[in-house]
Amino acid sequence: MSQTETIKIYGRIRPFKVNRNIAHDPNNNQSKYLLEKENEGDYKKDKLTIQVTKANAFDIINNQKEKYEYLFNGVFDMDAKQDDVFQVVAQDVVNSALDGFNGTIFAYGQTGSGKTFTITGGAERYSDRGLIPRTLQYIFKEISRRKDYSYTVQISYLEIYNENGYDLLDDTRDAKKLEDLQKVSLMEDDDQVIHIKNLSCHTANNEEEALNWLFVGDTNRMIAETPSNPSSSRSHCIFIISLIARKIGSDVVLKSKLHLVDLAGSERVSKTQIDGTLLKEAKHINLSLHFLEQVIVSLHEKSMGKRAHVPYRNSMMTSVLRDSLGGNCKTTMIATIAMENNLIEESLSTCRFAQRVALIRNDAKKNEEIDPYLIIEKLKIEISQLKEEISLLRGGESSEELTENEKEECREAVNTYLKTGFDIQYRDFRKIRYCYSIIKNFINTSGSTETNAKGFGEVDSVQIKKLEQQVQHRDQEISVLIEMLKKYKAKDSSVEGKKYNVEKTVNDIWAQKTNERSDDALLDSTANKARILTSSTTDTLPTPQITNKFLDFDAYLQARPDESAKLQNAQKQMMQKVAYARSLGEQLTSLKDEILKTKTTLEKYRASVAVNQLKDGSASLDQQSEEEKILRMRLNESKSAYQRIVEPLREVKTEIGHLKHSIDTIRIQLQQGYEKWKVENELADKIQSTQRMEIFPGDSNKSILSRPTSSWSGTRNNSIVMRPGSSKMFK
Repeated sequence: MSQTETIKIYGRIRPFKVNRNIAHDPNNNQSKYLLEKENEGDYKKDKLTIQVTKANAFDIINNQKEKYEYLFNGVFDMDAKQDDVFQVVAQDVVNSALDGFNGTIFAYGQTGSGKTFTITGGAERYSDRGLIPRTLQYIFKEISRRKDYSYTVQISYLEIYNENGYDLLDDTRDAKKLEDLQKVSLMEDDDQVIHIKNLSCHTANNEEEALNWLFVGDTNRMIAETPSNPSSSRSHCIFIISLIARKIGSDVVLKSKLHLVDLAGSERVSKTQIDGTLLKEAKHINLSLHFLEQVIVSLHEKSMGKRAHVPYRNSMMTSVLRDSLGGNCKTTMIATIAMENNLIEESLSTCRFAQRVALIRNDAKKNEEIDPYLIIEKLKIEISQLKEEISLLRGGESSEELTENEKEECREAVNTYLKTGFDIQYRDFRKIRYCYSIIKNFINTSGSTETNAKGFGEVDSVQIKKLEQQVQHRDQEISVLIEMLKKYKAKDSSVEGKKYNVEKTVNDIWAQKTNERSDDALLDSTANKARILTSSTTDTLPTPQITNKFLDFDAYLQARPDESAKLQNAQKQMMQKVAYARSLGEQLTSLKDEILKTKTTLEKYRASVAVNQLKDGSASLDQQSEEEKILRMRLNESKSAYQRIVEPLREVKTEIGHLKHSIDTIRIQLQQGYEKWKVENELADKIQSTQRMEIFPGDSNKSILSRPTSSWSGTRNNSIVMRPGSSKMFK
């Protein structure tokens, strides 16, 4: 089964934003654009028209093209929501991956155009989650719905930085910098299939574990500040979800891989004027994107018969994405577009690249394999059955005696035969003889024919005595059950009263959560987790002891109010979600008590009715009284209300986990930025001290910072600092 189709392309227009690294020009408006629907055969596509403003120059003839038109499968405007992007771009590919087809979703665009926000998402709000966390949530929801399949989900995270591959999920070493991560390499087999050596693969049993691996990988990613983007991804990142599906009772296994690719952004070095490490990174990024475009053009020419070779091996990224481009894969591309006039040239280049990608045809095939272990088990069973048939036909039998398990199996078969009349089907003479002996013993212990010929009066008296004994026995059982219910209720209420006072660590709660399967456990875990997360959000970011005013962490935060505001907003949202989870937990507790109370009342009522009917010899228990109907209706209403609250509680629990990851990410970024800022200022301090000694040789033992000055402000406005990777100083 295969599906041949072209790569679907989508566009997303990034909202206008102010970059603190670029002076804002009020006259530098955005380019005008227009979105229209257009029919192309049987399909409807979105046409994006971009109006470019001509450069104003006197006495110069300007024949610059002003109007550009591009066709996309869909274009998302500036106000598009992340959920809409997922449903249109990713949902069909994810469903295909669950059905056994390979899938790839990649974002392409210039730096700062919103690729990482689209793929990974923002850290400020839960609604800003990107394609990766939404895909993980959708996968596990679908797995829970597909009861006839058993799924295994595995996570890998690959980063390609300066044409070197790194495993972002390497947990075998303490990685404090990129070079500490495990390096990966590519290997190709005889079938030209690429295998990634040293890339770890981690099994995720639920959505929470998968999101934890995503958080670990995002923490290790290479991010730097550039003139175009304050938090620019300086590497290509590929998040790989491997799915293995086994249908219950079938020996066919479905295997698929879903790649979610966040490509590094292209940039024009002549405009950004970067140097040092940033320049080296930009060279590698632009070169790998050039090789990607080369592969796209070659695939188009190959489809037209003009070329036979496609240069996949030119870069590591194109080698990894070999199947995604023109191979066994369903691929979707989203082009991120910025409409500012100073960025429009690169945006037009992105649109042109997308039009080339739309010409590529992929032949996606369902990846079905036969599970050898299941075949072996089936063959063993078949061999055993054939041996029994051969033994029966030859009239031979085994000299071994029946085991206890085989004897118990025979007893169950005889009981079923006596109760239902179903035939006993055995080919083993040993089992047949044993079944006959069981029936013979049963007849002998049941009494002779004389016992069966007793008079009706004697039989009736015996039955009456048996019924009286049964009634007494049931009365005793009912009294015991009522006492057990009372004890259970008292124990349950004491546990509910103490549940908010139990102190556990976050790791213990998280470990316990994976073993929970009931709604009651979900309530208790959420309440404990919410309280612990609340306390964790109030912790301050640990900072080292600082003696220099330059290295004051408060001054660092004041110089970056945006990052500090993000952390405060995330903590505020966390507090709100925790309060909401508490209120839901209290509602569930009250409903739980009400359900238990109604159940106890109903059981008591049924027990009393059963005893009265047995004593009076009246009709059966199938008829319900009006009081019993009211109790059952009340019980069903309480259960329905309980279920209605359970789902929102699960959702808010997921939101709390996402906010926890967001807070941790922001803190780590602040810590890393602070350490970098600290090194820069220490270097600047040393340069100032050196210059001071050269100018004032007699003051060599004094630092410039130790001299009193009236212009001291506690900031770095008057200091000379070094740009990372650069040999130039700037004020």
